Amino acid sequence: MILCSRCKRIWPRGTKWCGNCKATLGTRYCPGDHQSPGDATCCTTCGSTTLTPVVPVTNLRPASCIVMVVVGVILGPIAFHAIAALLVGLWRTILNIVLGPLVALGILSLILAPMLGERFARHVGDFWMGLLKLAVSMVGALARFVGRLFKI
Repeated sequence: MILCSRCKRIWPRGTKWCGNCKATLGTRYCPGDHQSPGDATCCTTCGSTTLTPVVPVTNLRPASCIVMVVVGVILGPIAFHAIAALLVGLWRTILNIVLGPLVALGILSLILAPMLGERFARHVGDFWMGLLKLAVSMVGALARFVGRLFKI
């Protein structure tokens, strides 16, 4: 897989053009569709000086994708446990069980959403907004319950 450095989208290896920003990926092309290196000033096949602009690409090997996912999954709980270390008792247990995986998922979505495009980023944003609305309504319901229980 390759990553377009202009729009941060991932494309299969061998893709000539970025399907999002329409830039040529890593190489330049002349009007005759001859391929030239990215630093060429003229076509290396026919000599034409009319070449497409080039966008540098980053080759993403499967191992690097796995490393990004592992980093997100490892850093999420570590960051969360550092915050949760300030809390004690039952709240700490609840936070570790419920919010730990959510923090990991949040960090992972921050890493992957820009790479996978606008549509995916919009779905990720909708998911997090829905989750936030659910959390707010749960806290409100819990506050009403405690208020009625203790007649506050």
